Amino acid sequence: MIEMIKKVCALIRKAPLMFLVPVSALLFSAIAYMDPMGAYAGYTKKAYLEPLFVRVMIGGSETGVPSLPAEQTQTAEQTQTAEQAEAAQQIQTAEQAQREDPEQGTASSAGSEAKPPKFAKVKTEDEAPEKESGRQQEDDLQEDASEQEGASEQEDAKQEETAKQEETTEPELDFSIPAESRCEVCPAKDYGLANPAYMAPKDWEPVEDTTGYFATNGYYRTLHEVEKDYFSDALFIGDSRVDGLCDYGGLSEYATFLCRDSLTVYKLFSEAMRYRDPYGGKGYKSLGEVLDGRHFHKIYLQIGVNELGTGTTADFYEAYRNAVATIKTRQPTAIIYIEGIMHVTAAKSSSDSVFTNSLVVDKNLAISTLANGRDIFYLDPNPAVCDENGNLRSDLSMDHAHLKAKAHIYWTEFLMQKAADPNEPAAPVYLKQ
Repeated sequence: MIEMIKKVCALIRKAPLMFLVPVSALLFSAIAYMDPMGAYAGYTKKAYLEPLFVRVMIGGSETGVPSLPAEQTQTAEQTQTAEQAEAAQQIQTAEQAQREDPEQGTASSAGSEAKPPKFAKVKTEDEAPEKESGRQQEDDLQEDASEQEGASEQEDAKQEETAKQEETTEPELDFSIPAESRCEVCPAKDYGLANPAYMAPKDWEPVEDTTGYFATNGYYRTLHEVEKDYFSDALFIGDSRVDGLCDYGGLSEYATFLCRDSLTVYKLFSEAMRYRDPYGGKGYKSLGEVLDGRHFHKIYLQIGVNELGTGTTADFYEAYRNAVATIKTRQPTAIIYIEGIMHVTAAKSSSDSVFTNSLVVDKNLAISTLANGRDIFYLDPNPAVCDENGNLRSDLSMDHAHLKAKAHIYWTEFLMQKAADPNEPAAPVYLKQ
């Protein structure tokens, strides 16, 4: 056989290359098919199972037959012999068992036929749960990773939405009048005598304007100290208390006064009042006549003590509000000062159910809400003439309600310390909540 192969190989070597490749392939395939164990006894594995092209191109020994080192060849032969001996032993055992017990032999044969090949990988009972457990752990890890990724995406989306809202949402503004542009209502001791029929009704609140004369808009003027010539274009309107300021307050040579004893807000535009200006003008005029005859930059209104026993605080507030609106309509560029009603003495407040400071404070709280800090201000002169309990000082009053002549200077000084400049533009003051 070997001699024949050598002759064929010598013949092929003399043939052209194109003829050599297919002939060699056919030759080696035929040999491998007829006698694989003899043809490739030198390999450690069944080389005839490899692709044809690989078998042809891997080369071989000088004889043209692939070979391995002697040690590997001997090992392969021993392995093959051992496998053949083991197979023969199994067949002999099966035949002997069948002769002894045909039924058992049949079972054994069936068991032998059902036995998987020697080199096939058998899936054991312990291996399956391990693989299933590993697969379950991988699934759990993937699920946890997906949940974390989803949570992270949701958090990012929430942060992005919050950022957009912060960019688009306008900051809330507080239009409360700042301290330098307002006066607080002066409190007074309550003796428990005030007639509730003249107080503000229960659950009543003043109107909170968002537009119009009385609405705050974030623009304010500052109250500061001035000289007496500040009042040269001012008009003072009021009752008998303003009459005393005209005579004893030291402002008659600067300001114009229009006042009347027992004047009330309900008759403010219907009654003629005492008129006096710094140019020597005197007589009696109505408020409408004075407002239409001259332009004023400041207008002061002190009225209310005569209304303590007429109607409720709500009624007083509505009448007062309408009066201020009318004045503002006729003098749109003027700064209007709403002066708080002056208190009475402790002796009067603690013994009268009408002329009591509790009623005075109730009405002052109502009209103070009309101020806008821009061109309508609330001024409370009571701290300048009252004691620590909010009662008019008895040493400054001649009848428990009106100031003595010499006491009017305290009122004037207070007005000089709380004045806004009409030539100063209202400045924006936005306070964040």
